[in-house]
Amino acid sequence: MNTDESAPAGSEAMIMRVDRELELDFIREFSTGGESLQGLSLDVRRDRIRVAIYTHKLAHAFFRDGPMTYAEAYAECFGRPLEMRRIVRHEPKSAF
Repeated sequence: MNTDESAPAGSEAMIMRVDRELELDFIREFSTGGESLQGLSLDVRRDRIRVAIYTHKLAHAFFRDGPMTYAEAYAECFGRPLEMRRIVRHEPKSAF
């Protein structure tokens, strides 16, 4: 077994659980809106897609005129609900 073929770790393991077709649909949808998602890591793409869904108020709208809402398609694609954040960003504490 080659070292390159070892079991994936961390975000590489997440890549295998992502529905690539749905992710590409999200990328096409939001790239046309001025948001470039090409060349970003999976975590950053996922977070930007999540924010774009909330920003455009699409969580309950039907995704691509299909049977799923954007929130359901996101959950299907990434294996986690739209409300769940993966990356925790720490805000700087105020001096007050």
